[in-house]
Amino acid sequence: MMPGGTWNITGYQQMKGGWGMAPLPLYQNASVMPYWLGGWVIPKQSAALTAAQTFAIWRATTFQDQMAADHDWIPIANAARESTAMLEGMPTGFKEALAALPQAKIGDLYTENSQKILNEVYGTRLDELFRNKATPEATAQTIQDEATALL
Repeated sequence: MMPGGTWNITGYQQMKGGWGMAPLPLYQNASVMPYWLGGWVIPKQSAALTAAQTFAIWRATTFQDQMAADHDWIPIANAARESTAMLEGMPTGFKEALAALPQAKIGDLYTENSQKILNEVYGTRLDELFRNKATPEATAQTIQDEATALL
């Protein structure tokens, strides 16, 4: 088990074994999963300002249905995100994970060590937990200590 996002789906669909998705666990009765929105930042002084703005608008509007069908990101448009195309071919638990998004605490893991925290701390420690090589209490404490040190 590892925390991840929809950008992983197309790669996982190539796996031979079955796999599924689930929302991350609740903490104090609230979802603590980050809710990343793939926004575009366009420098005001960009040499290609019009092209960049045109691309950002296209991606946030016209491309939303294709994004849902491709499963490469969660569309920001409700209609595309809730479409049949978005749900087709998705693994067990995808619909439930998607349904949890509106209640997600908007988080920010865009720190210098965010990928290291997700992959090396969470991924490694949760793997140990699920293979019964550590207790839930020890896992939680180790994740807390290691992630905090990296922040």
